[in-house]
Amino acid sequence: MWISIAFVWTLALGSGLAVLFQPRAARRSALEVARQNALFMLTRIPLAIVGASFLATLLPDETVGAWLGGASGWHGVLVASALGGFVPSGPMVSFPIAIALMKSGAGLPQTIAFLTAWSVMAFHRILIWELPLLGWRFVGARLLSSLLLPPLSGLTAALLLRFLAGTP
Repeated sequence: MWISIAFVWTLALGSGLAVLFQPRAARRSALEVARQNALFMLTRIPLAIVGASFLATLLPDETVGAWLGGASGWHGVLVASALGGFVPSGPMVSFPIAIALMKSGAGLPQTIAFLTAWSVMAFHRILIWELPLLGWRFVGARLLSSLLLPPLSGLTAALLLRFLAGTP
């Protein structure tokens, strides 16, 4: 976690220094964009954290553990892969849901499959954007070509975790 924090801060500070050497109009424009993004995030992140806390409290640990826990194995990865595609939200909701699932006992491979399915299979985006704009042929080809990605990501995560733990 500290590596990602250091990376983000290094990126932010480096970008800030680069903006200092730009013409005044570019600096003003960059600061305005930064201000708008900060206001956008500041109104959402606290609500997402509170919502995740409420959700983590409401989710029954034994049910989450049975369906999505580390011991649920391949079955849990498939369930998480199916659930993730039906979360109709953006990252401000789906990531707190993933955090709540993990706090309630979901395994890491299952959570990875959940987030991959949310990212790749988002059925709300298919209904609202892809189908009306790109048609059935495109949607069918995209869904069929990416259907295995969530379970494969969960399986890969499980294998990677076993490898890192030194378990054959």
